Amino acid sequence: MPGDVQSILRSPERLAALRRTALMGTQAEEAFDRLTRLACRILRAPIGLVSLLDDNRHFCKSCIGLPEPWLSRRELPLSHSLCKYTLAADDPLVVTDAREDPVLRECLGVKEIGAVAYAGVPLVSSGQTLGAFCVLDTVPRHWTEDDLHVLRDLAASVMTEVELRATREVEVEARAEHARREEAEDARRRMALLADAGSLLADVSRSEASLQRLAERIIPDLGELCVVELLVDDGPFSSGPWLAHVEASGLDRLRAVLSSPDARDAWRASETPGTLRLCLDEVPSARRGLESFLRRLDVRCLLRVPVLTAHGLDGLLTVGRGSRDARPYQDVEVEVAQALAERIAVALENARLLQKVREGVRSRDEFLSIAAHELRTPLTPLKLQLETLRRSVAAAGLEDARVMRHLERSSAQVQRLAQLVERLLDVSRVATGRLGLLLEELDLSSLATEVTDRFREEAEAAGSRLEVHTPGPVRGVWDQLRLEQVLSSLLSNAIKYGASRPIEVSVEGHGELVRLCVRDHGIGLKREDTGRIFERFERAVSPKHYGGMGLGLYVAKQIIEAHGGTIVVRSQPGQGSTFTVVLPTQVPPRQLSAEQGASAASGA
Repeated sequence: MPGDVQSILRSPERLAALRRTALMGTQAEEAFDRLTRLACRILRAPIGLVSLLDDNRHFCKSCIGLPEPWLSRRELPLSHSLCKYTLAADDPLVVTDAREDPVLRECLGVKEIGAVAYAGVPLVSSGQTLGAFCVLDTVPRHWTEDDLHVLRDLAASVMTEVELRATREVEVEARAEHARREEAEDARRRMALLADAGSLLADVSRSEASLQRLAERIIPDLGELCVVELLVDDGPFSSGPWLAHVEASGLDRLRAVLSSPDARDAWRASETPGTLRLCLDEVPSARRGLESFLRRLDVRCLLRVPVLTAHGLDGLLTVGRGSRDARPYQDVEVEVAQALAERIAVALENARLLQKVREGVRSRDEFLSIAAHELRTPLTPLKLQLETLRRSVAAAGLEDARVMRHLERSSAQVQRLAQLVERLLDVSRVATGRLGLLLEELDLSSLATEVTDRFREEAEAAGSRLEVHTPGPVRGVWDQLRLEQVLSSLLSNAIKYGASRPIEVSVEGHGELVRLCVRDHGIGLKREDTGRIFERFERAVSPKHYGGMGLGLYVAKQIIEAHGGTIVVRSQPGQGSTFTVVLPTQVPPRQLSAEQGASAASGA
C-alpha cells in the first residue's frame, strides 16, 4: 500500500484533483467555518468564503454571511462568482468597488448578492489552484496590505486543513486500490489453481500420481496442509490418502497422526456428504474428538468438501490452516475447493472408464489371439490337401486348365487367409508385448532385392514396373522375417495404390543408420491421413474400392520401432507416397533386452 500512496503523491495533477474531489460536495465542517469567521471578524467583513471551483461549479466549503438561497445551497452559479477571477489571475485579487470595474460589474454576484468590495487569495496545492479564500463587503472598501497578510495566513491554515483531508482521501483510495489489486491477484491465483488442477488430472492413466501432485499444488493457495482421500476400495485407485504440507516436519506429523487408529476414528467421524467448514474454537461439543485431532495436527481452520460421483460419496478433499492468524475459510475459497473436488470426481470417473476400456481391449486382444490360433490350425492341413490334390491331378494326367486354375486360386486364397491370420496374431502380440525378434546379421540390400523380385509378377499384372536401387551390401543385425514382412506390406500398398505407375525401392547406408525407401507415384494421401494410417484398423481410402483390414502398416510400424527405428511417409494427393524406414545397424541394448524377454515369454 505505501507504494500506491507514493505513486499518487508523485502526480501533482492527480493529487490536486483528489484534494478538490475530497472537499467538493461535502458537509460543512467547523474547522473551515472557524477560519472563515475569524477572517470576517478580523477584517470586519460581512461575508467570508472558502471556495472550490472547477469548470462547472463554485462550491462553498465554508460560507459566512452569504444571503439566501445561496447560504443553504452552499453553492454559487459560475455567473455569480467573483472567485473565478482570482483563479484566472492566479494572484491575490483586490477589488475596491466591483461596480466600477468594466469586467466585474457584469458579474451577477455584484447585482444579486450585493458584493461590492472583494479580497481573495488563491488556494494552491502542488502548483494547482483549487479555489479561493476571500472576504466580501457590501460597500466600497480599500483593502490594506495588512488585510492581505491576514488573508494569506488564514488561507495557509485553510490549505493545511485541505492537505489533511486530501491525505486521508489518498490513503483511502490507496487502500481501496491495494484491496482491488489483492482481490485481482487472489482471483488470478484461484484461476491458475483450477487450470493447473485440470492439467494435472487430465492424464487419467496416471491418476494416483496426479492426485499427489494436485495435493502439493493446492498448498499454499488454500492452506498449509491438504489431504485428498478416496473412500472406494476398488477401481483404479489402490493407494492413498495423498498428503501435502508446506513444511517437511508438518508432513511427517500429518502422516503420523492420520496413521493413528484413534485419530482415524475422529477423522472418519467428521465425514459427511456436505461441506464442513469450521475453526478450532467453534468445534461443537459433540465433536470433541475432532477438536483434539485438530490440535494434534496444529490446524486452526478446516475446510472439507465431498468428492461426489454418480456412485455417491467417493472421496474427500480437506485443506487446513494452522498459523495463529489463520482466517476462517471464505465463501469464494469454498467454491474453489468444491470446483477442485468436481475435477477429482471427473478424473475418478474417467479413470474408471479407462479401466473398463482397457479390460475390454484386453479381452478383445485375447479373443483375437485365440481366434487367430484357432483359424491357423485348419489352414495348414488345408494347404497340404490342396497341394496333394494338385499333384494327384497332375499324376493322373488330368491337367485340365480350368481345374488347375481353380486349384491355384484356391491355394492363393488360402495363402491370403494365412497372411491375414498372421497379421491378427501380430496385433495380439503387439498388444500383449510378445512381438519378439530373432536377430541375425544380414544384408539389407540383398533382402530388398529378393523381396522385390517376389512382387514383380504381381506388379506387372497391376501395370507397375518395380525398380531396385542399392549401393552394394548394407549389413546390420535385424530380424529377417520381420523386415521381409515390413517390405512386403510397403510393396503391397505401393502396387495397390500406385495407379499402374513405376515403383522404386532404394537402400542407403549412413554409418550406424540405414534407410529403406519405397516410393510410388499413385493416388497419394491427404496431410491429415499421413499419421493416421499407422494406427490399428485405420485406412485412408474407402474399403469399397480397396481391400484390406488396415493392419499392415500398423504391424510394420511396431516391427520397426521394436528394432529401435522409425517409419514415416511423405505424400501429396495425386503425386504418390514415399515410405521411409530408418534403422540402426544394431538394435539398442535396452530395446534388445526388452524384446528378447518378450520373445522368451512368447516361446514359453
